[in-house]
Amino acid sequence: MTSSRTPELVYHRGELLAEMFLTDLGAKIVSRSPFDSVDYLAFFESERKGFHVIAIEVKARELPIPAEFPITSKLVARAAESNIPTLLLVVDVKQNKFGYAWLDEFGRLPTCNFERNMIRVPLLDAEQHREEILERVMSTAAAIT
Repeated sequence: MTSSRTPELVYHRGELLAEMFLTDLGAKIVSRSPFDSVDYLAFFESERKGFHVIAIEVKARELPIPAEFPITSKLVARAAESNIPTLLLVVDVKQNKFGYAWLDEFGRLPTCNFERNMIRVPLLDAEQHREEILERVMSTAAAIT
């Protein structure tokens, strides 16, 4: 592996691990987003056959998951204005660990400062909070088929 390809491969591994995490969580479809603002859209099906959609932003790294992760204020502001929940997944590709935050919720906090170019978003351990993530997904509006 050449050092010039390392960041690309790290990111690709992070994407694959994120897709596996979402599938294990119950996503029926994980698809590349047609929008530039997020990486993926994930579709979850409820018991009544309703579809719940979330947007996913993936950040891959070869280091342990930090307590906070820097994200552009533009991305956080866009998530806060969206009616689709936006999940930030930070992936440690060496240890297969995940940190997460809901960017839409964070962006709606009165303490969120959009004056800065980068905003430090607090992360939680996604493995420890799987049920909470799924509860948030299923609490979103559903399209019934």
